[in-house]
Amino acid sequence: MKILLTSECGKVSAPDVPTLTYDIAVDDSSAKEKNKLYIRLNRNDTGGLFSQEWIAFDAIKKTLETVPMPFSSVALKKLFSTSSANNSGYLVAVLRNEDIICSHDNRVRKNITSNPKSFEQRMAKLIKAGKYLPDTLVAEKA
Repeated sequence: MKILLTSECGKVSAPDVPTLTYDIAVDDSSAKEKNKLYIRLNRNDTGGLFSQEWIAFDAIKKTLETVPMPFSSVALKKLFSTSSANNSGYLVAVLRNEDIICSHDNRVRKNITSNPKSFEQRMAKLIKAGKYLPDTLVAEKA
């Protein structure tokens, strides 16, 4: 994985207080996986367990295309192989921060698809630029 972006956002319950850090990466390890995007929760400054596994953006898009709108974070639980109760809620915060989804009728826990194409276009520009960031999780574990 090559990190395209590391960013911060707030949780759904406190969006204006950046406590979550996440990474967006591209997998270019094989022709089959070329330019596939992945999202990973990296850090939570306020505690609470979560998974640092990479989630394929294609799987996120497929889920968003099939769930009834509006949806809650529970609809994203199946994307994770680990079972932390926080995973899907934190992912919702990340997807909102990237304008992939947004709240529905200003309801904190209900979401609708927003603008995933814009996200993909922004990431395509980063891929084309070819400037990758260090993987801080790998560095911390070394």
